[in-house]
Amino acid sequence: MKLARTNAPFAAAVAFSVSLLLAPSNPSFAQQPSTQKQESSTQKEQIYNLLAAHRFQQAEQAANAYLAVTPNDCSVGVLLGLALRGENKLEPAFKAFHTAMSECPQNLAAVEGAAETAFLLNHPEAKSLVTQVIKLRPADETGYAMLGAIDAHTGDCAGAVENYAKAPTRIDGNPAALRQYAGCLVSLGRPAEAVPLLSRLLALKDNSTNRIALARAQAAAKDRAAALATLQPLLVADARDSTAFLFAAELAEADNQTPQAVEWFRKAIELNPKDATAYLAFAEMSFNHGAFKVGADFLTLGIQQLPSEARL
Repeated sequence: MKLARTNAPFAAAVAFSVSLLLAPSNPSFAQQPSTQKQESSTQKEQIYNLLAAHRFQQAEQAANAYLAVTPNDCSVGVLLGLALRGENKLEPAFKAFHTAMSECPQNLAAVEGAAETAFLLNHPEAKSLVTQVIKLRPADETGYAMLGAIDAHTGDCAGAVENYAKAPTRIDGNPAALRQYAGCLVSLGRPAEAVPLLSRLLALKDNSTNRIALARAQAAAKDRAAALATLQPLLVADARDSTAFLFAAELAEADNQTPQAVEWFRKAIELNPKDATAYLAFAEMSFNHGAFKVGADFLTLGIQQLPSEARL
């Protein structure tokens, strides 16, 4: 499973259904004559083979045909859900999995399918269904990772951090999960713990957004030298990210490197003359150094660019 509203291990879910084919889960199946049992098993194997071949529409048709005759067979209900999931028909897939789960509450494949589709649909039942999966398979990190994503999405950072901490291998290669986990740690005042996560995120996706996020966490963890080192690739002569220059200027000023801060403030304003924050930060620095005229000049320049900005 990838996190933050992306796919679950679909192939694994299909493979899990083999056990359902070999061990039918509805009580009525055991009471069928052996010929009928063999025919049912053959039909299920055909549906499974269609799924394995990614012939999802045909698998859907075959599963529906089977269920028209044997509507309470939750194993085929799961196969129908997998077929619909393969066609990206999430709402019908959720219904199919939910129906199968209602017939067989302990059927892990049905519960997992319902949980995953509810997760992808932002369904209100998602959290309770994922919790049910964890009860059935407590050692699996996937459920905790999904809970972490749900909590982060709803703004429950404490819950997100607690659940993501239980799913290290599931989030290690997932940029969205790493970003959410680290963001929540920073929000909770634990930036030092966010630094390794954001370093991993930067290794996966080296872009200005992720680089600045790591630098901010490093600075919040009182390591301004590391933050400036992280920003360095964004501060070259032909760089165009005004946010990086503005943040670097603030770090330089905090380290009493005022001439460098002035240079980077000027660059930030040059790159984005519509950013009121840059004018305000430069004016504050000017005030702190008693350079009132310089600060007033920059505020005036800002007002010319942003005449309706009340802060200026």
